[in-house]
Amino acid sequence: MEVFTLKPVGARIKRHEDERLLTGRGAYVDDSTPAGLLHAAFLRNPYAHARITETDTTAARAMDGVIGQHTDAIMQDVLGYAPEEMARLKETKVLH
Repeated sequence: MEVFTLKPVGARIKRHEDERLLTGRGAYVDDSTPAGLLHAAFLRNPYAHARITETDTTAARAMDGVIGQHTDAIMQDVLGYAPEEMARLKETKVLH
C-alpha cells in the first residue's frame, strides 16, 4: 500500500491567481466604492497622561464632509446603554 505524503514546504504549487494579480487585473476590496460608503476616523488623545475635562466636537462637526461625530454620551443615547468596550471613552484620565 502506497502512503501519500503531502510536503507543501518547498513544493511548487500552481497558483491560478498570479497572472491576474501580476498584470494589474486583480480586484481588491479597496478598489470597491459602494454607494453611500462612509469612512471613520478615531482621534486619540495627543497626551500620554492627561485629565479630560471636556470634549468639544464643534470643530469636527464644522469640517467639510463630516457626517457626524460620536462621543460616549451620544453613543449611550443611541444604543440605550454603554457597552463595556466604551468604558475607555468615558474615562476622565488618559494613560497610554
